[in-house]
Amino acid sequence: MKDPTLRHERALGRQGARLIIGVDEVGRGALAGPVAVGMCVIDPVRPGKFPAGLRDSKLLAEARREQLAPLASAWARASAVGLASAAEVDELGIIFCLGLAGARALSTLLAAGVDVEEQCSCSTAITTI
Repeated sequence: MKDPTLRHERALGRQGARLIIGVDEVGRGALAGPVAVGMCVIDPVRPGKFPAGLRDSKLLAEARREQLAPLASAWARASAVGLASAAEVDELGIIFCLGLAGARALSTLLAAGVDVEEQCSCSTAITTI
């Protein structure tokens, strides 16, 4: 299996993006339960050393995910997870709650000082976010 690269993120950095926010969700396929949306912020110009072996969590054994978690946290410039409860999903629907969880994660990034609005001045970065 090939290791992931930061080729696309570096290209966005060359186009003027100062931050890249990667987004992923957990729980959408479940019949019941909460949903979560995670966001990871990196600097595309100076991303630092990508943690060896880091990839989509579905491709990693639980023990390996636990080993990589602190390395990924140290590598990221910032990260956040937003949640929507099972009760919210039942009341509001899964699609709405994915947006709600995403908004909560984004609010956490904003509270941590990540300047999202400035970063969106690059039109290419907006499509990535």
